[in-house]
Amino acid sequence: MFEERGESTWVRPAFVIRRSSLLRARAMGTRCGVNVTRSRLLRAGSATSALMFWVLAGLAGPALADSASPTASASASPSAASSADTVGQSVVTFGLGPSTKGKIDRRANFTMLAARGGVVSDEMAVVNLTYSQVSLNIYAADATNGPDGSVGLEPSYGPKKDSASWVTFNTPTGKGYIVLQPRETAYIPFTVRVPQDAYVGDHLAGVVAALVTQGQTPGQAGSPGTDVTLEQRVALRLNLRVAGELQAGLEIEGLSASFAAPLSPFEPGVATISYTVKNTGNVRLGGRQEVSVRGVTGPTVFAQGLKDVPMLLPGNTAKVRVSIPGVSPFVFDTASVTVVALAVAGDANPPSEVASASTHFAAVPWTLFAVVLGLGLVAAGLIRIRRPLPSVAGQTQVPTGAHAAIDLVSSGAQTSEGS
Repeated sequence: MFEERGESTWVRPAFVIRRSSLLRARAMGTRCGVNVTRSRLLRAGSATSALMFWVLAGLAGPALADSASPTASASASPSAASSADTVGQSVVTFGLGPSTKGKIDRRANFTMLAARGGVVSDEMAVVNLTYSQVSLNIYAADATNGPDGSVGLEPSYGPKKDSASWVTFNTPTGKGYIVLQPRETAYIPFTVRVPQDAYVGDHLAGVVAALVTQGQTPGQAGSPGTDVTLEQRVALRLNLRVAGELQAGLEIEGLSASFAAPLSPFEPGVATISYTVKNTGNVRLGGRQEVSVRGVTGPTVFAQGLKDVPMLLPGNTAKVRVSIPGVSPFVFDTASVTVVALAVAGDANPPSEVASASTHFAAVPWTLFAVVLGLGLVAAGLIRIRRPLPSVAGQTQVPTGAHAAIDLVSSGAQTSEGS
């Protein structure tokens, strides 16, 4: 079972542009210090650090860019990923987009179909929009899903394990970089060679143009700062489907649920449901999810405002955590999850079953139990205090005090007379 998701929700505009601040040779401005906190800092064995921006425009889903990036506009307009200017720094603006025979076209990305052992060619345009020369690295990187299912590119220094290793660029330099003169556009053909042992189904990579600059963080107390390499990049997604028998399927794994009772014994609590959605097929899929909780009696409570599961690549997963307020504690509750597969518009996928799972969990109103137990103990104590002492038939109660002495004397006198 599939629901189709519009292509506009998966892609970015056809042309992406980045406006980047260049680092000074031996200093970093305050704004770049902010960028450091927003980036992934990787420490090598030496004092040199690599600073990687996970800027991915046009790959899939919402833009994976620095928070300073403006929102994408209509498909005919370029989008931008920007860094603010700092004192003493120059600014480079460069862009990347699909092209055909030396002309930029209106495609949003690259979509290819090939057989095992097949070869597919295409072309991309890289443009320098500034009035200075700029050198850009050109490469392909594999895409992957993060823990929450968001799609990102592997770093440039990482190994290429999938379709990124199949891409070859025909750059003017014959190497993995190009040098653009002021206001120049370069049209770069590239070829994808699918190996014979490639798995059937969808593969996702990004073709990247990256600006790499060197700099140094400010030192403290006269000590030198840390050398950094800043890579700022834009990318277009490269969707490649290897022909063969397709399989579509999602699976829910590791479903668990817990209950948090409120302090008030007369208010409902909050149920927290956690699970993992896995793409068990060989085609890319998203998912529309529904999560609910029901007790032994009473109404079923549904989670509100759930987002769709992001597009998952084959074999990848997304972890989901949902909180449902308003759950009445019925001691023994049931949490249920269903996920309906969402196909990317234009993908011809086979049908898929609805993924579903359920689990039981304890929803105990401990506060209410404590109140009832306390009231019961108080009531039991009052009853015990008011209850008279029982008398046992056939037994004479032993007198105490002065009355006991008198009774004994009287008894003794009677005994003497009788004797």
